[in-house]
Amino acid sequence: MKLIALLAVASLATAAAPAKPRLRGTMDVAVARDGSLLIGDVSNRVFRFRGKKLTVAASIRFPVEVAIDPRGGFAALNNETRIRRVDPRGRVTTLASGLAQVTALAFDAEGNVYFSELVGRVRRLDRATGAITTLLDEGLDKPHGLVVSDRTLVVCDTFNNRLVGIDLASGAARSYATGFDTPVDVERSRDGTLYVADYGNNRVARVVDGRGVTVATGVGANGIAVGPGGTIYLTERLRPRVRVLDLATGRIRTIVGSP
Repeated sequence: MKLIALLAVASLATAAAPAKPRLRGTMDVAVARDGSLLIGDVSNRVFRFRGKKLTVAASIRFPVEVAIDPRGGFAALNNETRIRRVDPRGRVTTLASGLAQVTALAFDAEGNVYFSELVGRVRRLDRATGAITTLLDEGLDKPHGLVVSDRTLVVCDTFNNRLVGIDLASGAARSYATGFDTPVDVERSRDGTLYVADYGNNRVARVVDGRGVTVATGVGANGIAVGPGGTIYLTERLRPRVRVLDLATGRIRTIVGSP
């Protein structure tokens, strides 16, 4: 009887032990100010990866995009309908709701939020007032991914296979770079170089003189982030993992998730 009781207690203890966090389907990655990685996952969580350890940074339903807030913390899309902010203490607040099919987020240095919508629209959420204004609502085909580069908002015009630039001072839009096939994300390094997850070409590219130039091939990148030292981090649509690209060699290796 004692052995059975001890086994039962051991079984209950095992059942009560929290499951080890693991990636189930990575959608986006961002580099936090402390150098850790924030990973949006289909398990309705944003994970933090630091020192080879994966922890839960926030529980947010369907966080398809993660963006670093210059004030500290980060923002994440919530089920493509809300923008949620997670402050440095982990408290979650809503920045905007009632949206439809939002695909990407980006902050400027002042903390204003820019976002793209599947209907072919790019909008701005004012940090101070919370007002939302439309910057561009024509000429885009299902945009995914955007980044502020100097005073230009660069947008992945995904099914037109190009990047579009919106001048944030004048509002004028122009074709910014071509030579892509289904670009889904874009990120800026500290030196100003733009890197693109060029999904249809199964590669990572950088923008040189208005064209996409191959940096590495053989990766179906879905999300892209650049660390302060120039390291490029990638998520893939088909596998739950985050990979790192060595720009010097073109080598890509997995740092967390499935091999």
